[in-house]
Amino acid sequence: MAQNSMGGGPPHGPITSFVQDVPPPGGYAPVNYKRNIPKGGVSSVAMAAGMGCLFGYGMWKVIMFNRQRREWRREELDIRMSIMPFLSAEADVQCDFLKKKWLAQEAELMKNEHGWEVGSSSYKTTVMPPMEIKGLGPMFPRI
Repeated sequence: MAQNSMGGGPPHGPITSFVQDVPPPGGYAPVNYKRNIPKGGVSSVAMAAGMGCLFGYGMWKVIMFNRQRREWRREELDIRMSIMPFLSAEADVQCDFLKKKWLAQEAELMKNEHGWEVGSSSYKTTVMPPMEIKGLGPMFPRI
Protein backbone atom coordinates (compact mmCIF):
# COMPACT_ATOMS: atom_id res chain seq x y z
CA MET A 1 0.00 0.00 0.00
CA ALA A 2 1.31 3.29 -1.00
CA GLN A 3 0.66 6.41 1.03
CA ASN A 4 0.53 9.94 -0.29
CA SER A 5 3.47 12.24 0.21
CA MET A 6 2.20 13.78 3.43
CA GLY A 7 2.07 10.49 5.14
CA GLY A 8 -1.67 10.15 5.79
CA GLY A 9 -4.89 9.61 3.96
CA PRO A 10 -5.98 7.11 1.41
CA PRO A 11 -3.58 5.89 -1.15
CA HIS A 12 -3.66 7.44 -4.62
CA GLY A 13 -3.22 5.58 -7.78
CA PRO A 14 -1.62 7.11 -10.84
CA ILE A 15 -3.66 9.95 -12.36
CA THR A 16 -4.23 9.05 -15.95
CA SER A 17 -6.96 11.38 -17.32
CA PHE A 18 -9.73 13.77 -16.20
CA VAL A 19 -12.98 15.11 -17.69
CA GLN A 20 -13.41 18.88 -18.10
CA ASP A 21 -16.89 20.24 -17.17
CA VAL A 22 -17.96 22.28 -20.20
CA PRO A 23 -21.28 23.81 -21.30
CA PRO A 24 -23.54 21.77 -23.53
CA PRO A 25 -23.37 22.37 -27.25
CA GLY A 26 -25.16 25.63 -28.08
CA GLY A 27 -24.61 27.01 -24.55
CA TYR A 28 -26.88 27.32 -21.55
CA ALA A 29 -30.30 28.99 -21.77
CA PRO A 30 -30.33 32.65 -20.64
CA VAL A 31 -31.18 33.25 -16.96
CA ASN A 32 -34.35 35.33 -16.45
CA TYR A 33 -33.32 37.84 -13.81
CA LYS A 34 -35.70 40.72 -14.66
CA ARG A 35 -38.81 41.55 -12.55
CA ASN A 36 -42.00 40.07 -13.87
CA ILE A 37 -44.51 42.87 -13.14
CA PRO A 38 -47.55 43.05 -15.40
CA LYS A 39 -47.77 46.23 -17.39
CA GLY A 40 -51.57 46.44 -17.43
CA GLY A 41 -54.22 46.59 -14.69
CA VAL A 42 -56.82 49.01 -13.47
CA SER A 43 -55.74 52.62 -13.50
CA SER A 44 -55.81 54.70 -10.35
CA VAL A 45 -58.54 56.92 -11.82
CA ALA A 46 -60.76 53.88 -12.42
CA MET A 47 -60.07 52.61 -8.90
CA ALA A 48 -60.95 56.01 -7.40
CA ALA A 49 -64.14 56.14 -9.46
CA GLY A 50 -65.07 52.62 -8.35
CA MET A 51 -64.46 53.47 -4.71
CA GLY A 52 -66.53 56.64 -5.08
CA CYS A 53 -69.40 54.64 -6.58
CA LEU A 54 -69.14 52.05 -3.81
CA PHE A 55 -69.15 54.76 -1.15
CA GLY A 56 -72.13 56.47 -2.78
CA TYR A 57 -74.06 53.19 -2.89
CA GLY A 58 -73.27 52.51 0.76
CA MET A 59 -74.41 55.98 1.82
CA TRP A 60 -77.62 55.57 -0.21
CA LYS A 61 -78.31 52.28 1.60
CA VAL A 62 -77.70 53.95 4.98
CA ILE A 63 -80.08 56.79 4.10
CA MET A 64 -82.76 54.36 2.93
CA PHE A 65 -82.43 52.28 6.09
CA ASN A 66 -82.64 55.38 8.28
CA ARG A 67 -85.86 56.36 6.50
CA GLN A 68 -87.25 52.86 7.01
CA ARG A 69 -86.29 52.89 10.67
CA ARG A 70 -87.89 56.33 11.09
CA GLU A 71 -91.09 54.97 9.50
CA TRP A 72 -91.07 51.96 11.86
CA ARG A 73 -90.61 54.28 14.84
CA ARG A 74 -93.49 56.47 13.63
CA GLU A 75 -95.73 53.41 13.26
CA GLU A 76 -94.81 52.24 16.75
CA LEU A 77 -95.62 55.66 18.20
CA ASP A 78 -98.95 55.70 16.35
CA ILE A 79 -99.80 52.31 17.84
CA ARG A 80 -98.86 53.51 21.32
CA MET A 81 -100.91 56.68 20.91
CA SER A 82 -103.91 54.68 19.71
CA ILE A 83 -103.95 52.45 22.81
CA MET A 84 -103.12 55.28 25.22
CA PRO A 85 -106.79 55.98 26.17
CA PHE A 86 -107.27 52.32 27.10
CA LEU A 87 -104.10 52.28 29.18
CA SER A 88 -105.09 55.53 30.86
CA ALA A 89 -108.56 54.19 31.68
CA GLU A 90 -107.04 51.02 33.10
CA ALA A 91 -104.67 53.08 35.25
CA ASP A 92 -107.60 55.21 36.48
CA VAL A 93 -109.58 52.10 37.47
CA GLN A 94 -106.56 50.66 39.27
CA CYS A 95 -105.94 53.98 41.04
CA ASP A 96 -109.59 54.15 42.20
CA PHE A 97 -109.42 50.55 43.43
CA LEU A 98 -106.23 51.23 45.39
CA LYS A 99 -107.64 54.48 46.80
CA LYS A 100 -110.76 52.69 48.09
CA LYS A 101 -108.62 49.89 49.53
CA TRP A 102 -106.32 52.38 51.22
CA LEU A 103 -109.23 54.36 52.66
CA ALA A 104 -110.79 51.15 54.00
CA GLN A 105 -107.51 50.20 55.69
CA GLU A 106 -107.19 53.70 57.11
CA ALA A 107 -110.76 53.58 58.47
CA GLU A 108 -110.05 50.20 60.07
CA LEU A 109 -106.80 51.37 61.68
CA MET A 110 -108.09 54.73 62.90
CA LYS A 111 -111.58 53.66 64.06
CA ASN A 112 -110.72 54.25 67.73
CA GLU A 113 -109.23 57.73 67.17
CA HIS A 114 -111.73 60.49 67.93
CA GLY A 115 -111.80 63.38 65.47
CA TRP A 116 -109.96 61.49 62.71
CA GLU A 117 -111.37 62.02 59.25
CA VAL A 118 -110.77 59.16 56.85
CA GLY A 119 -109.18 60.37 53.64
CA SER A 120 -108.13 63.75 54.99
CA SER A 121 -104.54 64.84 54.65
CA SER A 122 -102.34 64.49 57.69
CA TYR A 123 -100.37 67.46 56.44
CA LYS A 124 -101.74 70.93 57.12
CA THR A 125 -100.60 72.24 53.77
CA THR A 126 -101.33 71.58 50.12
CA VAL A 127 -97.76 72.22 49.04
CA MET A 128 -96.69 68.59 49.33
CA PRO A 129 -97.96 66.65 46.34
CA PRO A 130 -99.72 63.35 46.91
CA MET A 131 -97.66 60.17 46.97
CA GLU A 132 -97.17 58.29 43.74
CA ILE A 133 -97.55 54.63 43.01
CA LYS A 134 -94.63 53.51 40.94
CA GLY A 135 -95.62 53.77 37.29
CA LEU A 136 -99.21 54.90 37.90
CA GLY A 137 -98.78 58.61 38.53
CA PRO A 138 -100.29 60.47 41.51
CA MET A 139 -102.30 58.45 43.99
CA PHE A 140 -104.99 61.10 44.33
CA PRO A 141 -105.03 63.08 41.11
CA ARG A 142 -106.10 66.67 41.57
CA ILE A 143 -109.09 67.57 39.45
